[in-house]
Amino acid sequence: MHTVIIQAPHDPVERVTPRLLVGPGDEGCAHMAAVGIEVPAGRRMGEHAHGDSEAVLTVVSGEVVLRAGDRTCRLRPGVLAHIAAGERVEVENPGDRVVTLLAVFSPPEFAARLPR
Repeated sequence: MHTVIIQAPHDPVERVTPRLLVGPGDEGCAHMAAVGIEVPAGRRMGEHAHGDSEAVLTVVSGEVVLRAGDRTCRLRPGVLAHIAAGERVEVENPGDRVVTLLAVFSPPEFAARLPR
């Protein structure tokens, strides 16, 4: 199982488990994986990378702040972000509701080991 640490300043660490939605082994899927992620209100997913996989990230509901190096952008439904292979990113939910994200990875190896 792969667990992502989500935390906010001065708050206890909360663990969130991303869910593999579609990946290798599913009919017709060989070169990508789709992952659903929920980020609790006021929490952040600490800086991390996705190995050799690049990703496209979009918000299904809510709004997050995405940081990559010295760049910061707000993502809301309908906005896509490309994350290069090996790029270190951080995702923060500054709001008061859970945010739902969809990430698509290729090649799928990073995401393929996640639980369904």
